[in-house]
Amino acid sequence: MQVKYPIMGLSYARGFFAICGGGGSLKSGIKNTVDIYQLSDTDPTGFTKEITADTGLELASGVAFSHDGQLIAVSVSAGCWVYALDLKQKTITLLVKFRTDFHEDDSSQSCARFVGNSTILTGGEDGVVRVWRLSRDPSKPEKAVGTAKALAVPDERDPHEKVVTEEQPKLGDYVINGANMVTLTREYRGHTKRIRDIDVDLSHRNLVASSSEDQSCHLWRLTEVTPICKFSKDDALDIAFQRLPTKPTVGPRKL
Repeated sequence: MQVKYPIMGLSYARGFFAICGGGGSLKSGIKNTVDIYQLSDTDPTGFTKEITADTGLELASGVAFSHDGQLIAVSVSAGCWVYALDLKQKTITLLVKFRTDFHEDDSSQSCARFVGNSTILTGGEDGVVRVWRLSRDPSKPEKAVGTAKALAVPDERDPHEKVVTEEQPKLGDYVINGANMVTLTREYRGHTKRIRDIDVDLSHRNLVASSSEDQSCHLWRLTEVTPICKFSKDDALDIAFQRLPTKPTVGPRKL
């Protein structure tokens, strides 16, 4: 299978996989898009495109399926866009956008992962892994308060403009879009630089591994804010060298 744009992210779930990418803000004629494919025994390529979403002038740099394959979280600039998929009707609906990274100089979301179908973990330039809860039908008091300013994502933004961080979010802040709501529930602040990747144990769903440009990997639980253990680059090298087979010393033996 070949596509006509640079692939920035991919994800797989239940016989479907998503890819995203595009030409960014350049006037290259290459669209910024998220495409959903299904494995196929009849198509010569082995795949058939089922659903596509155009992200406009914003480049989608990462994508992640929910556990049941009904939702995707897309990394766009400093935020996360959550879509609902109807695989039978072959439609995709944008549920909510929310800002997830708050680095003062160069803010962007680098990765997102689902835990089950209603929890999303995000990481970015500011080195914080944030935990978000998806829900529906916000209450009247919640609607009265409305979307937190720090988490708001404008409907239209000039992609050439720098994303400015005016304020930091607080735990409990939320974004409301129609009947959909996303709430910031926890923050893991064990890293000191950009988050590279996040992985979640599918069988346990409480055990998280996060890696960072501070050259460390942390293992922690969703219910806690302190790491179970940390591994640095030097730790990994030490372990690798210890496992290398050692040859016996050649030469005369001392008596």
